[in-house]
Amino acid sequence: MSRPKGREQVDLSSERGQPTLPPSALNTGLPMPPPQTTDPSDDPAVPTLERPLYLLTFFTAKEPVWTLSGLSRASGLPSASCLRAIRVLEKYQFLRRDHMQYRLGSQLVRLSANAMASSPSRRLALPHLEHLHRLTGLAVSWSVLESQEALTLEVVASPEHPAERVQVGAALDLSAGAVSRVLLAFAPQEVRRSVLASLWAEHPHTRPHQELLDGLTRKAWLALEVSRQPADRCDVAAPVFQGDGRLVASIGLERSRST
Repeated sequence: MSRPKGREQVDLSSERGQPTLPPSALNTGLPMPPPQTTDPSDDPAVPTLERPLYLLTFFTAKEPVWTLSGLSRASGLPSASCLRAIRVLEKYQFLRRDHMQYRLGSQLVRLSANAMASSPSRRLALPHLEHLHRLTGLAVSWSVLESQEALTLEVVASPEHPAERVQVGAALDLSAGAVSRVLLAFAPQEVRRSVLASLWAEHPHTRPHQELLDGLTRKAWLALEVSRQPADRCDVAAPVFQGDGRLVASIGLERSRST
């Protein structure tokens, strides 16, 4: 059967599944719409609303100062996107500009103080941490399980007995150190499975040793870590539980070469 005259055929077999216009439709004399382009700043990897918070994560004790170009390279975001996020952080005093560099602002200090004051376990533990520091002469820390990290909320130390491994606000990997080992040993099962599976996948030869240490920690309620490099140091940690048996925190004592 012949096709009716006066009708143009539309090819529906294009690779994108969109109708392909016949050649006659392209010769109408009407201007073609401009091709659609994607703004490079609209990087879907980091949603726009999350970018200011994402940039804050790059400010650490080791890297407290950043330039715009440095943040752009480290974050993978275009400079224009970084600049817009930085301006939001400056507006609310989360960042402050020092010439061509950026540092953490005063708002974070206030939030940190509020967070510390609102931690009932830390508030109750502080007198005991200070007493333990006076008795032992060692740096004493109070750390809690935060997601899959050991977050240090308090450190009681002195110039004569400094804490070299843990600092307030520091987040430590759960796979290393006495404090981290205690938190991992008594963490919820889903956290333990995730952390241990990742550790064993990356370092399969250490699995027997790690299983032994984990079992000893759970049995003795105590973890010990001795380090010779870069300096002689010994860490001891023990768990703190609630009345219902749930883990609250890990108390750590640190002895360095200077003590």
